[in-house]
Formats: sequence, C-alpha cells, structure tokens
Amino acid sequence: TNANSGGSTFTVPGGLSGSAVEPISVGANSKISGNEDVIDKLPSRLATSSQIMNLDGVINSTSDVNVSATDSGSSTPGLEIGGPINAAGSAVSLASSGPITQQAAAGITAQSLTGSSVNGASLTATNNQIGQLGSFSNTGSGDFVLTNAGALDVTGAVSSAGNLTLGTSGAGNGIALN
Repeated sequence: TNANSGGSTFTVPGGLSGSAVEPISVGANSKISGNEDVIDKLPSRLATSSQIMNLDGVINSTSDVNVSATDSGSSTPGLEIGGPINAAGSAVSLASSGPITQQAAAGITAQSLTGSSVNGASLTATNNQIGQLGSFSNTGSGDFVLTNAGALDVTGAVSSAGNLTLGTSGAGNGIALN
C-alpha cells in the first residue's frame, strides 16, 4: 500500500499490517500521526521528499526500521521523532538531509542504530535503549548528541561536523569503542 500526502497532516488509515506493506511516502511539511493502534501498523520504511518529517506516533516493529527524510534538490528537510520507535532486537536507520531531533518521551529501542544527518542530530531522550551505535555521520554543521539509558557499544565510524557527544545513564552502563 502506497499513500502520499503533501504539505499537511498525513493520517494513516487502519488496516496496515504485515511485512508485505510497501513504504509510505509523504510530501513536503507532512506529519505522520495517529493513535498507537494505527501507527504501530506502519510499514517499517518511511520516506519523505522535502521539508520536515514529523513522526508523532508510536512505531512498533519486529523487523528493521528505516526512516528517510532526504532530498537531492536544494531543500534541506529534517526529521523530528515525536513518538517512540520500538524495534527491540532489530536495527533502526535514520537518514535526513537536514537535522534530526527527538522529543523527550520519544525513546528509540533497538539492537542497533545507524544513520546520517546534515546540520545536527540530537537524540537525547533519556529512555533510549540502543545496544550498538553503528556508522552515523553528521555533515554541514551542528553537533551529534546521543543519550542512552543503558550500555552502548560503538561498532561503526561515527563522525560529526560539530561536537560529538555520547552519554549513558545507570550504574555500570559504559561506552565501548570497537
């Protein structure tokens, strides 16, 4: 199922399920929203062509989640994570040709996280539960900041045009650089 919306709120219809569901593509300034029962049935691949992509609902997935807010033109879209991404035991990949931001309660739960951003990535929800940080690059300007509620194993190259800050919380939860 492909659904397209440009420039406004994109309300996900009910009934999306299974791994055969195609990516949902959204247009400029779109916002993905809905209640948990709708959002958790979204396909694990979402793409937008320009401006900011807002993920406001809960995404629950038993497979990899790939979110892309990229544009090859002159636009610099961004990605705002406003709801939790739950992909325990799976990989989450975030790609944006603009900045990536995360609201406080929008934790990411995943075995691994990879991605790319331009002009910053601020993944500072205190309830992030990411096992491994793979390759992640931030170009342009801005900082790359990741806060994790558990131990973090850095397994890929991580780079930032600005400062690079990794933090963990909880007793004994350190950062391993591999």
